[in-house]
Amino acid sequence: MINTISAITAQQKNPNRVNIFVDGSYGFSLSRIVAAWLRVGEILDEKAKQKLLEQDEYEVAFSRAAHYLSYRARTTSELQRKLKDLGFPETVVDHVIQRCTELHMLNDAEFAETYVHFRINNRPRSKRLLAMELRAKGLPDNLIQCALSDVHDDSQLAYQTAMIYLKRVQSLPYDQFQQKLMGYLNRRGFAYYLSRQTIQTLWNELQSDPKHSLSYMNEGDDVERIN
Repeated sequence: MINTISAITAQQKNPNRVNIFVDGSYGFSLSRIVAAWLRVGEILDEKAKQKLLEQDEYEVAFSRAAHYLSYRARTTSELQRKLKDLGFPETVVDHVIQRCTELHMLNDAEFAETYVHFRINNRPRSKRLLAMELRAKGLPDNLIQCALSDVHDDSQLAYQTAMIYLKRVQSLPYDQFQQKLMGYLNRRGFAYYLSRQTIQTLWNELQSDPKHSLSYMNEGDDVERIN
């Protein structure tokens, strides 16, 4: 079936889209970028119309992806899941992922390194928990291991993590001091034996120096989340 474009009008509620009228009646809508080359009087067959609609679906998907990525960095897996949840077919999702990667809007290796760096410096936790968080974001093990390769071992991470919380508990008696710090470290993925060891070290340091210097931030939980 062959039709003739009789009018192209901008949508009132969405200026980035236009309405295409065919043979005097509304036919379909397109994004401006897809409709840019259409002209009134142009003849459209079903094959040409279908191609335009496919291009439009891709542009809409890319626009949704760009909006989703504008808030913060995401992994490829997160973007794939978002676009599929929005109902876009797999072929369109794959095309958008490829374009976002080529435009450096997606970079899983960089994401992993940035994520680990932020956590270690602001909300430290065990390497095991960091790996679990990155895996939950859909990152492959090789990128996770690479991002964690320069991270200190868990004993130093546990000490760094405990120091963040120390100001809150340093005046408590030992049993409460131990209980609260133990819970704090356990929630951040540290093994029981390592938490015990770290707590004892800090307690001993406090007893030998009541003015024990806090070289890390005091309120780690108030740092902005990135997950």
